[in-house]
Amino acid sequence: IILSGNIFVKDDLVFENKVQINPGTIFTIKPNKNIIFRNKLIAKGTKENPIVFKKFENEDHWGTVAILGKNTKNSLIKNVNFEEGSGGTFNQYKFTSMFSIHNSENIRILNSKFSSNINYDDTIHVIYSNNITFENTKILNAYGDAIDVDISQNIKIDNIIIESAKNDGIDFMESNAEIINAKI
Repeated sequence: IILSGNIFVKDDLVFENKVQINPGTIFTIKPNKNIIFRNKLIAKGTKENPIVFKKFENEDHWGTVAILGKNTKNSLIKNVNFEEGSGGTFNQYKFTSMFSIHNSENIRILNSKFSSNINYDDTIHVIYSNNITFENTKILNAYGDAIDVDISQNIKIDNIIIESAKNDGIDFMESNAEIINAKI
C-alpha cells in the first residue's frame, strides 16, 4: 500500500499489509482515532517535505500511531513529525502513548519530532521489542514521560533532545540501552 497526499482519518485505520508513506504526506486525525501498522512500514519523509501526523484544527487530540507485532520487523520512520496525539485502545491493546512500538524488532526512527501529547503517560512507548534505534530525535512538551521503554533489548538512542517533559525524560524498565549525545 502506498500512501501520499492529505489523508483525513475519521475512523481507526488498521493496515495488515506492508505500507509505504511518501514524503509530504499529511495525516489529519479525528479525536481518539488510531493508526495501527501490523506489517512493515516505510515512512520516508524528507527534511523539506516531512510526513506529518496531526489533529484536526480546533478538535481534541487523536489517539496513537502504533507499530504492532512481529510482521513490522525492519520498519523505518524518517523525517516524520507527530503532533498533539494522546493514546488509545485497539482490540486487547492499551497504548499509553501517541507513538507506540509493541513486540517488534529492527525499527529505526530517524530525524523525527514528537510534540505536545496529552492525557496518556508517554509520548513514545516501546515494549517487548528488540533493536530499536532513535537517531536525531526531538521530543517537546511531553505530557508525562518523553520515552518509556519496557522489557526491551538493544535500544539505541543517539543525538536526542528532550525539552519540557512533565515526568521522566527517559524511563527504562527491565531493558538495556545505549544513550549517546543526549540533552534532556
